[in-house]
Amino acid sequence: MTSVNRPIPLKNKYITSSIMKPIISIAFIVIMNLGYVLQSVSQTSLKDSENTQSYILNSLYKLDKKYISQIDVAIATEVQVGSEPLLTENRMRTMIISLLTEDGVADNDPFKLNFTYFQENSSGELSEPEYDMQLDTRIAGANGHIENGNLSVESVCGVEPRYLNDIQNVLKPVFELANIHFPKEAMIVGDSFQNRFAVNYPLGELGTVETKQDMVITLMSVENNIASLTVKVVVSGVFLSEGVSYPVAGNGIIKLTLDIANQYITTYSKSQTDVITFKSEGNNITVRSTEISSNSTSLE
Repeated sequence: MTSVNRPIPLKNKYITSSIMKPIISIAFIVIMNLGYVLQSVSQTSLKDSENTQSYILNSLYKLDKKYISQIDVAIATEVQVGSEPLLTENRMRTMIISLLTEDGVADNDPFKLNFTYFQENSSGELSEPEYDMQLDTRIAGANGHIENGNLSVESVCGVEPRYLNDIQNVLKPVFELANIHFPKEAMIVGDSFQNRFAVNYPLGELGTVETKQDMVITLMSVENNIASLTVKVVVSGVFLSEGVSYPVAGNGIIKLTLDIANQYITTYSKSQTDVITFKSEGNNITVRSTEISSNSTSLE
């Protein structure tokens, strides 16, 4: 997408809610994109032990299964413009989805996702409740296919056009369940491996975000065939706007549990903060977003 060079206006040194909406969009898109798209380019493992039990870990969607997930996301955004008072937005989202897989053509097995519950609300000086996403759960959903156990969305149905871009971020907590790339070798408790990847995406007229992420994933314990893992996340990159690059940085902790036999992530909790700093009309602007989220999934 080609960006249009358009500065963010600061009228009378104060920023109205409507003017700040694009900046909040930066924070919201960054926090959702930086934390969720997991594509491995490198993996390492610690030393093994002959006297310690080892495990093959994986997370892949299985055919002819139904997955039920409840996802709760809270995002607190703070915007500091120069020495002006801090502006905030707090956004809450809760959803329950059902995902049904089917056995189709090899490497092209279909799935259907339905929303059985969805609620979103926001508050704060920068909040615009009229823009909170509203979904008719009777018809809202998505269709796609499964390849090598991973999901790919082909179409979204029952969603108003103004929500189509945001709905992709809504669905990411579902996709990431099967996108951690585990080592092929067996792991013992204490072993770690890395997922390293790049995530680049446009922000319309504002510019683009280019990031690199490093995740160190450690097997903490195994009990009753359930593996507990901790993920340390470090994000670095730039926000490119009007030919100028501004830093993007973030870090977070993810804790998850994995059903070893059925190869799916049963619980997932995340705490992550991302920061963007840039200038507009001579003002230093800092956008800080903190996400606290959880995801609980069961297999029927």
